[in-house]
Order: sequence, then C-alpha cells, then structure tokens
Amino acid sequence: MLKSFIEDELPKHQILKTVYLLIHDYGPITKTDLLEKTNLKQTTLFRIIERLEKDGLIVESGYGDSNGGRPPILYSINARLGFIISLHINRMFTRVSLHNLHFDFIDEVTISMTKEHTPRVIIDETITIIHNFMKTHHFTNDELLGIGVGAIGPLDRVRGVILEPEPFAAPGWKNVPIVRELKKYFPVKVTLENGATLAALGEYKGENSAYKNILCSINSWGIGCGIISNGEVVRAHNGNVGLYGHMVIDINGELCECGKRGCLQAYTSLYAILKDLGSSYLSEDRDINWYRENTIALIEQLDRDREITEDAVMRSAYYYGVGLSNIINLLETEVAVLSGPLIQRYNGYFDKVQEVTLKHITLNKQVKIVQESSLQSNASIGAAVSIFSSLFGREENE
Repeated sequence: MLKSFIEDELPKHQILKTVYLLIHDYGPITKTDLLEKTNLKQTTLFRIIERLEKDGLIVESGYGDSNGGRPPILYSINARLGFIISLHINRMFTRVSLHNLHFDFIDEVTISMTKEHTPRVIIDETITIIHNFMKTHHFTNDELLGIGVGAIGPLDRVRGVILEPEPFAAPGWKNVPIVRELKKYFPVKVTLENGATLAALGEYKGENSAYKNILCSINSWGIGCGIISNGEVVRAHNGNVGLYGHMVIDINGELCECGKRGCLQAYTSLYAILKDLGSSYLSEDRDINWYRENTIALIEQLDRDREITEDAVMRSAYYYGVGLSNIINLLETEVAVLSGPLIQRYNGYFDKVQEVTLKHITLNKQVKIVQESSLQSNASIGAAVSIFSSLFGREENE
C-alpha cells in the first residue's frame, strides 16, 4: 500500500502526499493544526484525513489538550507500513540498522572492521543481516522502502561507488560499486552518501532540530566533516565535504598523506600523533596496519602513557581546534558536534579542542560545542531520513 501511494504521480493525489508528509513531520498532530499548515478548506482536509486513515497510512494516536470541549484527536503516520535499512561503513565499524518510518531503531548489528573485512565480506554479511531482519521482523521486499549507505569519501554518489578512501585494515576498498551490489539482492532504492554528512542530517532531524547551522566532525585516522547550513545539507558532488581535513594551515608545513604540505590532517590525525611520538614509541611487533585495526586499543595505550604522549596528543587537539574555528567562523555554525576515538577516549582531548576552538572564534561566541559518544547512530538516522525524503522527491540539494 505505501509503495503504491509513493509511486502514484497523478496530480489530483499530490495533495494526499502533502498532508501525509505534514503528519509525518509534525505528528502527532490535530486537524486544527493541519488546517493552519495547509490552508485547505476544512471539508477538503477532513476528507483527505478520512481517506488516509481508511487506507491505513495514518492512525489515531491519542488526544490533544482540550480547550473546554471534547479533546481533539491526534494523528500520526502508520510507522510500521514500511522499513528502511541504513548501512554505515567506516574504518573501525560497519553498522547495519533497521528503522521504521519514524526513523526509530528497531534492530541493528555492528561488525568490527579487521584485515579480513574486504568489501566482498562486508557486502555478503550485510545481505545476510538484512535477510535476518526480514525474517525476525516479518517483512518482505515489498515493505522495504530503501537502503541508505553512509561511507568514507571520496565517493561517486551518482554511480554509487566508494572511490579511494584512506586505508582500511582490509585490502580492496577502492572503486567499490556498493549500490550496484546491494541492488542485485534488494530491488529497492539504494543511495550512497558521505557518512559525516548523514551524521549532520541525523543531528538536524534529532536532538539539534532547533538549529539550522550544524557541523559534525569526526577525527581519527582522517577527519570527517558534515555540514548543515541554513537548514540545508552541504554536499560536494563527490561526497568530499570531509576533505576539510586537507585545508592548508601552513604552506611550508608537515607532509600530509595526500602528498601536499601543511594540511590540517597532517597535524591532527592519529598518523600525525604517531609520527610526532616517533618510532621508539611503536611496538616492534606491531606495524601501522595493526594500529589501524586496533584503534581503540591504541587510544587506550596513548591514554595510559600520558607522560610520554600528552604533548603530542594535545598538540593534535590544538590544531584541530584551530581548524574547527575556521569552519565555524566561515559558516556561522550554531552547534558543533565532535566525535571520534580521541574525543571519546583520551581524557582531556575534547576539553582542549573546545577551549582552542572558542578562543579562535571571531564573532560567533554563542556556538555550542558538544561531545557525542558516537555519530554512527546519527549517521544511521540520517541515512533513513535521506531515503524517506528522496522517495517523496524531497532530497536536499540534489
């Protein structure tokens, strides 16, 4: 029923979709509030609500506050008419999540990324997980509305290909046609987006929905960046908003992995910290690939060895704060949400980043800088939001 409703393009039925989406976005909502948002005649709106309710697309969900008479009925969409899968891929974890139409989490499975987790392994495991979701929660491809994939850039969003991200623990993460592979097994809409961008979208639709200018930044082996500006997602055509980590802060500075000198990432990433500490700090029986595969263990080691590591790690935090202040100054960010293993697990790192960022902000002194335990949940919600919006032709900045 829901898919046929979405696919119905008859002009006379578009008003049904408009009211349905208003109920989705603002529900539970009363008829009176819908009248104010639509400017429809009362008889027309009531007829539309009756039709949507008869078709099972919306449901009564309690009563609103009474103004002295009978309390008004509240309406919500029927959230279990369809399901959305989100797939979030980064160097540390891959998370497969199942959402209802309210974007609530129904189920999820997290896979730790090791040197064994090539694209083929992750795709196969994802397919198995989705099929298990279908069996456990009793739905079919007809009720699956889409799969939203968030990944590390650079990406080709149009072709649905993960191009050439900085190294994963496993080989093969280059030119991965993730969208095509998933479509072989699931004949639904599949989209690919930068994971940090989806995290920002999830923040915008979730806890920070009161703000229209949001920055989400994830600092680890690289720097991810997602931006909401004036209520719209900021996208690069290739999914590379996260390349803000390669803004140059010193033209004669440190050599970056990208081959240029002075990039922010050359001072802030885990690569930069380990380079600063020198080879004497690294264990002889553990190469850089081991540390990439065991990032949490590395951060815990850095935190234990504070007498040795604090100068290098806090130098990273200083430059990270400087870089964030540049973006905040440029975009007039209202909320900056920071995450990543250093933010989460190295004591004092977030505080230093916050201190330096606020010190270097020129005018926007009211910006809220917050620590997020994990932006993966927000990215999963963002992926679900993106799929739902695109089905109704509402994808931002497409």
